[in-house]
Amino acid sequence: MTNNKIRCILLGAGEKDLPVLSELHKNTDVVIECIFDWDKGAVGMEIGEILGIPGATETDQLPTVSGIDYIVVSSPRSDFIPALDALASTEAKILTSSEALKTLGVGDTRESITHEAIDTSPTMENTLDALEKLLDRGELMKFLLDVAVRATSAGAGSIMMYSSEAKELHIGYATGLSERIITNTRQKLGVGIAGGVAQTKEAKLIQKPAQKDLYAKDRERMNIRSAICVPLLWEGKLLGVLNVSTMQGERELDNEDLSKLKRLSRRLSRVLNESLKLQEIQVRHRESKFRSTISEVSQKSMSTQEKLSALSRYLSELMDADTVEIYMNTREGAWFVLGGSNRLLSPSKERIRCQHGALSRTFLEKRCIIMTEGKERESGELISRSSVVYCYLTVTNPEGVVVLEFTEHERLDEFLIVKDEVISELSRFIGSELRERRLRRELDTTSKISAAAAALLSCRSVSDLASVLSRVGADVVECRRVSVRLRRAAKDRHMIKSFHAPPDDRSEAWKIEDEESFTRLAERGEAFSLCHLNFESDIRSPEVEYHSMLAFPIQTKEKFIGGVVAYDKHPGDVMEDAIFSDVDEAMVKNLTSMILPVVETLHSQDPSTVEPANYGTILEGNRQRFDTICASEVSRSERYHHSFSVILFQVTALAGHLKKNPRDTLAVIDEITKGIRTRTRKTDYGTWIDGDTYAMISLDGGRRIRFLVSRVMTYLNKDLAQVEDLHVDPDEILCGTADYPGNAKDPGALLAQARANLKPYAQK
Repeated sequence: MTNNKIRCILLGAGEKDLPVLSELHKNTDVVIECIFDWDKGAVGMEIGEILGIPGATETDQLPTVSGIDYIVVSSPRSDFIPALDALASTEAKILTSSEALKTLGVGDTRESITHEAIDTSPTMENTLDALEKLLDRGELMKFLLDVAVRATSAGAGSIMMYSSEAKELHIGYATGLSERIITNTRQKLGVGIAGGVAQTKEAKLIQKPAQKDLYAKDRERMNIRSAICVPLLWEGKLLGVLNVSTMQGERELDNEDLSKLKRLSRRLSRVLNESLKLQEIQVRHRESKFRSTISEVSQKSMSTQEKLSALSRYLSELMDADTVEIYMNTREGAWFVLGGSNRLLSPSKERIRCQHGALSRTFLEKRCIIMTEGKERESGELISRSSVVYCYLTVTNPEGVVVLEFTEHERLDEFLIVKDEVISELSRFIGSELRERRLRRELDTTSKISAAAAALLSCRSVSDLASVLSRVGADVVECRRVSVRLRRAAKDRHMIKSFHAPPDDRSEAWKIEDEESFTRLAERGEAFSLCHLNFESDIRSPEVEYHSMLAFPIQTKEKFIGGVVAYDKHPGDVMEDAIFSDVDEAMVKNLTSMILPVVETLHSQDPSTVEPANYGTILEGNRQRFDTICASEVSRSERYHHSFSVILFQVTALAGHLKKNPRDTLAVIDEITKGIRTRTRKTDYGTWIDGDTYAMISLDGGRRIRFLVSRVMTYLNKDLAQVEDLHVDPDEILCGTADYPGNAKDPGALLAQARANLKPYAQK
């Protein structure tokens, strides 16, 4: 060993050997005496020539002088037996590629590298370290860039990566440029020298004419004498561009340099393509993790906004995005709702006007938009701070827009690799979640109508019926005000009026509008709805106030007998519609069809002698709805792997009392229904399916079901004991349950199993 340097010979100069050449070349304590390969055109031989390292393709060309410390041999070793025999006289230590990376890589010093210090035994840690270096394409790209700069004696160089999604270039690797320029510079396709070369895919040599600036002003390296820009292509696909340049006082680049870089660009393109493949494999793994996370979140008992916020935080961490926000489309179409954000624990109720800007353009034009925020130079380069990606969310219906912000180019590129798959999974989740919300809304309103049946049927006058109907209507469609008009008698044109409004609302102005609305409803004889903004809102509005109206007639085949008009939809959840929807119209239709027989009964000569109308038909409808909802839960259970229970509460004494004193018994049933609903969750659907049987579907199981049954049974015993002329023993209140998944496989079997399990609660 002379001059305190480590001398070595490399056997093997193929592409797979480049990481070893790169690492040894970077170590200033190592001198590569010779590169040997049977193939004169091997990439390592070309690079060695550029770096000034002697090459050999025959064994008699190998140096046999003493003082060679190591021979680094590529695998398979058997390919180089003649060369090893020729070098036997050097008595050098033979290392494999992985041993050389571990022993002679950058960071080692001459004192630490001795024959005694080398441990070539294969350990897991050694193998992983060597593999990591072999797979480090980034370091290899930097080495090849350094080779390109040396080959042309240039003062600076860079490899700009191309993003097909953003249609722009950014600096991936550079030498001779400041960190600020490397981090912030971007160039659009077709703009500037690099952008033009990327667009035409033709290399370009630029030599500065006398007294003419090569680039526009406001540039870090202004005094440039000459430059070469070469496209990096693989199988016709643009991967990026290679740039080198010289300053005034340095040599001028010429056509020979251009030929060198064209040759080297093919090698660079191959390495870059492999690097991008490896990057894609790593990023695809994150895609699968995101898919499994969506599955986990969908099964959690959280609100839609909480789920979307959880996914926003996870997507931000997974893709290393600075911001992730999910904006949901609203039914009224003019606003977005912030569904979830990685920056807020609980998204606000603020809405954003859908009228201009990238958010609205993405949604209206149904496409992805990528925006780079920053200052544009005259040269066309962008000194950027961040990039914002707007992605349209849709499956069958437009759902909204997800916005991601990145300050690092590499993270943006990684996201763009899996953008389509991630957005598709997120869209499917949101579509499914919105369908679930709609089903829950229908379930809740159907439950309210079923619960109100007894109260409506037990009314003793048209005035009472109008009052109950206005209250129930406001609850069912979630609005501020409801007006109801019903004919006082069959042949009487006078209308009984009932108004429901919030207790603190003393305004009477809306009743003037109500007269006009009802007149229009009577003339048209069909349902209609209207809505408009109460004021001209800003782009962002904490509370969007729509004035909305839904009018529905109450009529028989022969005549118009009244109507229901609901005003100002006011949902409790910002994710719900702010105007009346087809669901609201369907529920009002159910409500009005339920009361038609009641009105006809009350219009009879002596309503007190007539049995409450249509209760048997209502019970039959309740059973059908119960079966439909139960079937839906069976389907959801199979999709999302959750369980639910069917619970029956039977008060046997009610059936006999319903026949003897129907109106009073219906009033008792109404009170029981209200009591049960206040003691159960919104997700627990319940309805009367027989005159003495109340059925429930609960999405909880185990201890929660036992607790729910205990609470309802305690209430029933306490409440029924206070009803006069209704003597109910504890043993006459029965309870039965059936679980899914279980022995029963369909709604009918579940109901039959629950009936078979009916027993006095004390015996359970």
